[in-house]
Amino acid sequence: MTYNLLKIVHILSVLIWISGMFRLLDFYQHKKERESQREAVLEFDSTWTSPAMLSAWCAGIAMAYLARWWIHSWFLWKALLVVALSGLHGLLIGTLNREDGSANQQVKVWWLIPLLLGIVGLVVIKP
Repeated sequence: MTYNLLKIVHILSVLIWISGMFRLLDFYQHKKERESQREAVLEFDSTWTSPAMLSAWCAGIAMAYLARWWIHSWFLWKALLVVALSGLHGLLIGTLNREDGSANQQVKVWWLIPLLLGIVGLVVIKP
């Protein structure tokens, strides 16, 4: 029962986290036209995306502990990809926090796709 509740929290958290990542990447891609939305993007991230990332991490670690996944190589690769995904989120939001509005950094959505494909692939297939 505990595992299933953790799984629900984990899936919902990941959905919110990834939707926030897509919103952030979309903002970067259309930054010139959407500079007025900068504060809204930052607020959404601090209210939803970052807490969802933390929640996904906590629920994922708890599930890994209960299921003893840390001994499986697929899980270690997944953990490495999730660290990279978290790093990408931190890099994007940190850059956005520090910008004065004059820089025009083009960030492509495809940066997120290989990470997501790798994570989901490892979770579903568990090679």
